[in-house]
Amino acid sequence: MPQRRVCALVEVVDTHTLLVQWNDRPRRLRLMDVAPEAGSTATGQTPTQFGREALEWAVATVFCGVRDLEIETPNDDWLSSNSGSLLAYAVVSGESYNVRLVREGLSPCFEKYGHPLMRRHEMERAEQWARREGRGLWGSADRGRYRELKRWWQLRAGQVEGFRHAVDMGEDIFDCRLHYREIVQHAEARARAVVFGDVCGAFEMTDGATLLQIGSPCQPLCAYFPPDMKRHAAFLAREHFGEYKPNYLYFDGPVSLEAGQPQISIESPDQVSTCPPRTRD
Repeated sequence: MPQRRVCALVEVVDTHTLLVQWNDRPRRLRLMDVAPEAGSTATGQTPTQFGREALEWAVATVFCGVRDLEIETPNDDWLSSNSGSLLAYAVVSGESYNVRLVREGLSPCFEKYGHPLMRRHEMERAEQWARREGRGLWGSADRGRYRELKRWWQLRAGQVEGFRHAVDMGEDIFDCRLHYREIVQHAEARARAVVFGDVCGAFEMTDGATLLQIGSPCQPLCAYFPPDMKRHAAFLAREHFGEYKPNYLYFDGPVSLEAGQPQISIESPDQVSTCPPRTRD
């Protein structure tokens, strides 16, 4: 069930990041489903001129004189990013700031991690109109890469939709980002699990084994392929690692803690698939 809360606005850190008062202390809020270019170095990204102009517009237009805003999330609980920032939508003076960014052409509708779970119709309509009118990034020749990125994000979003549908149908599958705590618990118990994650790295070990990274630096998780599975690991890395590829896979195997980090062991090609495995009869 969606959650909503009114918070005091402390600072506009960047176009996509706000500092709000949360439980009596300042906390960063990262806006969901948007990816504008950086306007400052405060979030560790390299600013662009387009990003600086977007940030100036946001401060002068949307947040001028604003002291409080409402934040909302589609989930039963408040989500956090890998860096610990809150993930939510911001409603300023009764208008969704996330949707406004997309409508002004300052951000695409960001679907790299799945279609929006909140305000999807508004977000997609806003981008449709911004693209039709050639607003902002859609009217700039040097930002044509967004059209290519959108095709890739939509490919990934379709994979995420398949996962969501499987879970809704009762399949027992963990998302490597959303269910990291449960994955760690399975690793501590050396139990078997089905994990859904995007391949974001491949590393060859000195003994001939291969690790496919499917977690993040803040939530480390790897799939371990022994030396006799080296060719299959290389195939998966070639087909699924990198931009413009279908990055998501399902890994079905025993999970253990290795050097304090969860790792799922793969000893057969049948343990890895592009569609959700059946976990229930």
